[in-house]
This record gives sequence, C-alpha cells and structure tokens, in this order.
Amino acid sequence: MHQRRRIVLLFGIGIVLPSVLLSYLAFRGIQNDRALVEKDRLDGIRRAADQVVLAVEGRIAGAERSLTEAIAEGSGSSTEGQSENLERLARVDPVVEQVFCLHASRELEFPFSRPLYLLDRSKEAAPSPAGDPTPPPEFLAAERKEFRENDLPGALDGYMRALRRTGDSRLKALILNAVARVQKKSGQAREAVSTYETIARDHGAAVIAGGMPLGPSALLETAELSRELGDPERSLRTALQLYRTL
Repeated sequence: MHQRRRIVLLFGIGIVLPSVLLSYLAFRGIQNDRALVEKDRLDGIRRAADQVVLAVEGRIAGAERSLTEAIAEGSGSSTEGQSENLERLARVDPVVEQVFCLHASRELEFPFSRPLYLLDRSKEAAPSPAGDPTPPPEFLAAERKEFRENDLPGALDGYMRALRRTGDSRLKALILNAVARVQKKSGQAREAVSTYETIARDHGAAVIAGGMPLGPSALLETAELSRELGDPERSLRTALQLYRTL
C-alpha cells in the first residue's frame, strides 16, 4: 500500500505537475503571441491613419496656398476680377466646396452660393416671369371649385378642359400641377403619380409664379405617393433622381 502511494506521488510530481506547468506556459505563450499580433495590427492602423492625416493636411494646406494666391492675384484688379479668381478656385479645386467672407460685423457672406433647387449649378436661377400668361377661364373656374366649393370632381374636369385648350407650355405645366394636386386630394394616387411623372419629364424646368420650379416638387410628390402605394422601388428610384436634381 505504501509502495503504491509512493508510485502515485512520483507520477504526479514527475508527469502531472510538469504537464500542468507546460500547459500554463503554452497558454501564456499563445496569449503573448496574440497580444503581439494585435499590437502589430494596431501599429499598422495608426501608421495608416497618420498617413491619411498627413495627406489631408497637405491637401488642405495646398488649397489654402491656392486661395492665398488667388487673392493676391486679384488684389491689384477690380473686385469683380478678384471674385472671378475665387469662383474659379471653388470650381476647379474639389477641396474648396464654398468660399465665404467673414465681415467685421461677424456676419458671414457666401458670394457664390447657389439655390439648392437648380437643375444645373452652372445656370443662374431664372427669375419669375414678369408677364405670366393669363390662365383660361376654365382654369379659374376650376380653382374656385377646388378651393371655395370643395368640388374636386368638378375642379378636375375643369382643369382637364383648360389643359386641352391651352398651347402655352408654361400654362400646361401649371395646369398639370393642379390636375395632380386634385387627383391626390381625391385619392387617385396612381393617376397623380402618372401626372407628376409627366411634369418631371416634360416640364421639369418650368418655373411658376414665385420662382418655384415644378420638377423637384413633382419628384418629391412621386416618391411619397409611390411609397404610400406600396412601391418602394419606384419611391427609392425617384428619391435618388430628386437627390441628383438638387
């Protein structure tokens, strides 16, 4: 019995204890290797981030130098010439999104800003026409039915008659917008979507009284109505088209 205990004790001391110790050391080694790998990866990320920061700072510094040179080149010329230099810089340098002036009164001025609704930011906003074409009597009667009498079927019929009798493109856009509005009010969502799509396709650049362009508003209505009709694909496609337009 004593001999057996002695054998077990020697086995534990000679085999089990070294095995446990080696297992612990191996586990610690694996942890250390993982820590080294993680440290190397973090160092690589830091180096990449530093390179990005240096590249961005260098690009911004270059834009600042270009801005200083543009101001210096225009300092001896007229204010208009200096503005042209700054506007050219904002147009050709992708880093410069907008040039602004900070006055002594702490007011900001954006001399080259453009309205968000323009179809092409290289074009100037078209002013509201001084002499808008006179709407036909059917249109005025339809407006009375829509807004005063709340007779939507009668208003829609009047707008359609006015649309058939007019040959002016701007008036057609105005009447189509009214048709789509009444269709939406009447619950004719699919018909309203079709009309709004016609406006966006054929009269997107039309500007009605007050300077509101019909194209973006028609796209917005189309996206909202398509979503209500359970057509998310058309709604998303129209929303992306509206985003590109803006």
